[in-house]
Amino acid sequence: MGRRARIEDTSLESLSTDEQVRAAVQEGVDAANAKLARVEQIKKFAVVHGDWLPGGDELTPTMKLKRKPIAEKYAQRSTRCTPADTPRRRHLRTAHAVTAGRSRPGGRSTS
Repeated sequence: MGRRARIEDTSLESLSTDEQVRAAVQEGVDAANAKLARVEQIKKFAVVHGDWLPGGDELTPTMKLKRKPIAEKYAQRSTRCTPADTPRRRHLRTAHAVTAGRSRPGGRSTS
């Protein structure tokens, strides 16, 4: 990608809206999608601000996703990100695959 410009504000909220961060995530998504069948590929994603900590609103103490609280907390963002004909559940599996860094068919983590 060549020399990257320095990011001045490294707060989580600022990084979540930074175009360089979005481009880096897009590169990772593109690389992962190249290895997946079309039905398994990530079509759209959103970078959310804030930290997901074990035992917090989004993760259990053992780092499992709390799907219902995530769906409720990010409902507006997920409807903008998810195609109208795709169930929200599939979107959350896609989000999990991105956060886990790997997936197997159905979006379930391999760990």
